[in-house]
Amino acid sequence: MATETTERQEAGQNGTAPGLASLVGNILTDAQELTRQQIELFKVEIGQNTEKAKSISVLVAAAVALVAVAGGMLATALAQFLFWAFPDTLPLWGAYGIVALILCVAAGVLFGVCKKQLDSFSLVPEKAVEAMKENLEWKTKPT
Repeated sequence: MATETTERQEAGQNGTAPGLASLVGNILTDAQELTRQQIELFKVEIGQNTEKAKSISVLVAAAVALVAVAGGMLATALAQFLFWAFPDTLPLWGAYGIVALILCVAAGVLFGVCKKQLDSFSLVPEKAVEAMKENLEWKTKPT
């Protein structure tokens, strides 16, 4: 009997269910906590992706430097070889021009491959973004 009286008092004059306000408050608190967790996940994923990108870029820079030096030496050797192989028909500048043209074509192909690779890479953490979108959608349309 005492419980019944307490429930009636909590229900108040308008006949609402007991604890409705606390349920709504708990839902809002949980939604805020979920949003905070999603933002924290977003920050962690961005940090991980950034660190990975930094380490990869250092290795790529070192490789590019070594390839540039080796490529310059190889291009010079190839041009000198062409001039040596065809001394009567090919001037030295022509040999260097042929080598430069070959290198330009190879560079164009490599740039195309790099562009495809960069298009598939993203620093934005996809999982966190999707979860955040779902949370925002739920907040705006709670059904």
